[in-house]
Amino acid sequence: MEKITQYFFYINLLIVLSFIFHIQFKNWFILLHICFSIIYNVLSKYVDLYLKNNVETEHRKTFIKNALNANITENNSTNNYYNNSEKESIKKMGLNCFESLLFSEFIANKMIREEFLKTTGLVLIFISLVISTHNLLDFTLLISQAFLSLEKLYLFIKLLYFKNHVTVLYSDIYSLFVTSRPKNDQVLIAKILDITMNYECLKYFCKISLSSRIFNKYNSALSKEWDDIYHKKIEGTNANQ
Repeated sequence: MEKITQYFFYINLLIVLSFIFHIQFKNWFILLHICFSIIYNVLSKYVDLYLKNNVETEHRKTFIKNALNANITENNSTNNYYNNSEKESIKKMGLNCFESLLFSEFIANKMIREEFLKTTGLVLIFISLVISTHNLLDFTLLISQAFLSLEKLYLFIKLLYFKNHVTVLYSDIYSLFVTSRPKNDQVLIAKILDITMNYECLKYFCKISLSSRIFNKYNSALSKEWDDIYHKKIEGTNANQ
């Protein structure tokens, strides 16, 4: 559904780009643009408010199921998803969150570079439209494009917000398991729950869909990095203790 929504957005963008030049049947293209904009906004809100909420709810259930071996859902999508050999426990939950944060920070950082270029391009298109506006229909188009540009700008700011908070959470959980592990198990459990809940709340608030393309491209490298962290800095430390 997100891909379908994006198709409507880029069709709109192509229509808008054509308005910078002199084309026939411009009035009809403007009306078509407005219709596609309405469809885009309806679909994007449906995905954001309904589908993503359902996905996040199910993800939390599978996350808890994997960490605590609690049969609260029939979904087994996280089987072989997390890579650690811990028994079902709060500690395993923390390590699963640790691994997720490692991937999320890297992918979000890559996405920021791409989304910055897209957002900048939209701003330039909007400025071009402002310059070329001469009549009422052009002004209507300008308002419509302004809403699309502002929404993309908002999504970019939200991605920045998500990435910055993920970086902080990753730093906290890295310190918790690697550099400054508490000697008291109760403190360890409390901090794991705090970080995990903060991450789940962050995902629920931002509803950022991390790029599957970037994930697939860097999955092997990130998995190796996680294996090095877990086996050399966490599992090895526990064995020495």
